[in-house]
Amino acid sequence: MGTHMNQDQIEYIDAMLFSICDSLSVNNLMPKNVVEQKKIFLSSNISNPVFAYNKKYDMYKSQIKEIEDTIFPTNSIGLVLKKKSQELINQLNLYLNEESAKFTKYSKLIYGIPSRGLVKKALSILRSCSYNKLNSRRDIGHQEARKILYDVIKNLGFDWKVISKKMIANALVIPTKRTLNIKQNKKFTTNAIQKLISHEIYTHVLRAEFGFKQPYKIFSYGFSGYETTEEGLALFKEVKTGIDVTSSIFARAGRVLAVHLALENNFRDTYNEISKYFQPKYAWNLTLRAKRGMIDTAQKGAFTKDHLYLKGYYEVQNFMTKATKEDIIWLHYGKVGINDICLIKEMKSLTSPLTIIDNWDKELVNKSIMVK
Repeated sequence: MGTHMNQDQIEYIDAMLFSICDSLSVNNLMPKNVVEQKKIFLSSNISNPVFAYNKKYDMYKSQIKEIEDTIFPTNSIGLVLKKKSQELINQLNLYLNEESAKFTKYSKLIYGIPSRGLVKKALSILRSCSYNKLNSRRDIGHQEARKILYDVIKNLGFDWKVISKKMIANALVIPTKRTLNIKQNKKFTTNAIQKLISHEIYTHVLRAEFGFKQPYKIFSYGFSGYETTEEGLALFKEVKTGIDVTSSIFARAGRVLAVHLALENNFRDTYNEISKYFQPKYAWNLTLRAKRGMIDTAQKGAFTKDHLYLKGYYEVQNFMTKATKEDIIWLHYGKVGINDICLIKEMKSLTSPLTIIDNWDKELVNKSIMVK
């Protein structure tokens, strides 16, 4: 009886955390006046943008209370859910606080900050070459790109939506909704499509889909701290396919430097330094990513998530040098981190992704798109 009640309790908590994750999006940290502020900033000497947001403050407060009122089981999955709940409380507090110091405090608790070693590696990458967009023709429109990506997902046997919409990123996976969004009116190169297949589908979609096949929803919405492994693995797969990823590595290095600078500088000073390596519009985007979520960007402080991409790549790269095939398979049981593998090995009734993960090599990716 006690075991049954405990399982019911776990399922309830798991569903509650899933629902909270489903209601949150990093897009909520994107200023509603970003287009206006960008135009003013790039066309004048305005010192620092002042951002405004649309946020659901009452909902965030209610969700924090719901988590804090929850009693968690003390078994292994209960502890996993508890750890995730603590991360979500920090994330909700991050959304609630737009004042630089408090915002940065919660961002550090969730994502940490770039180490000196990582910043050094990023600077080495940035100084070794310059950022140039690939010269290949951008002849794949967003509708054709949507169909290509949809067909790849469908051929894997997954029931997902691929939607084109207005957004800043080229692509965004929303696991809780089984949706891949791509940027509307964007022209893609064949190289860019190949990257999206490796990065978005064979990492984000794949790990989410196998997460849904597990007995606990947290495998689909992500263990605490999973994003470092998630983004590192996505970039690692781009590299493994043999695609030219120079621009991807360079951009990730730029994100590390932007976070590092924004922690101690205002928007303008961060932008000026980033502009030494990137063209104005891309330097704006990198600085915006590091300063999003705050109103007064004249203050020092940062949304520090962006350093995880390069950090995760090096961690996954190191993991792969020692990993067995079995280790790699365990990494695809859902949205888990490298450090979670030992824990999930002890869990029962998990579904293996063995039949899928061998297929993200260069040959399959190249066959997934019609190269013109």
